[in-house]
Amino acid sequence: MSNSKADQSPKPESRPRVIVLGEGFAGIGAARKLPEADVDVVVIDGHDYHTFQPLPYQVATDLLPQGTVGHPLRDLFDDQPSAWVHTTEVTSVDLDKHEVGFAGMDPMGYDYLVLALGAEVNFFGVKGAAEHAFPLYTLADAVRLKEHILERWGAADKDPALIEDGALPGRTWADYLTLAVTEIREYGSSSIQVTRRLRAILEDLQESVHPEHRRQ
Repeated sequence: MSNSKADQSPKPESRPRVIVLGEGFAGIGAARKLPEADVDVVVIDGHDYHTFQPLPYQVATDLLPQGTVGHPLRDLFDDQPSAWVHTTEVTSVDLDKHEVGFAGMDPMGYDYLVLALGAEVNFFGVKGAAEHAFPLYTLADAVRLKEHILERWGAADKDPALIEDGALPGRTWADYLTLAVTEIREYGSSSIQVTRRLRAILEDLQESVHPEHRRQ
């Protein structure tokens, strides 16, 4: 950790302590509501950045760089002297002792605890989904999906047989993505935007590698 104010913990004899677990909208919102309160605020998360949740799909489809969606967490509290930030994992919460345990850091007591740890991807019991699907919930998910798309396209460029593997005659990847739009509308606008953007990416890649397939 660096030596910035945000990395230092308030002294034990200081004011009542509020520990906020989680750096999502709820956690950040709660911590930012307390600049004038007579408390010390400690924000804990496993990442050192705040993810702007509506936009990971734009990282996955290469519309935005990773840094514009994952904002440095400590920058959000530069103007809040009563707030501290730690990047670590929570290992335990003892409600009776009012104490939180961490990986690689001493336990910390609290007077007030805010649990804002978010949610995990739910595959609703669909067999094989956890092993083969690409969730788009976190920034890491977005980077993984983008890298997979580019890797698969590169592999297909080296071995054109991969394009025909399991594909219907006369249809490109972009055609399949267009068909997929009708199947995912019920899941919200982001899914549709991802599909449309992926189609555009694949069409651009196809034209650059195979000019004979250029759109008319």
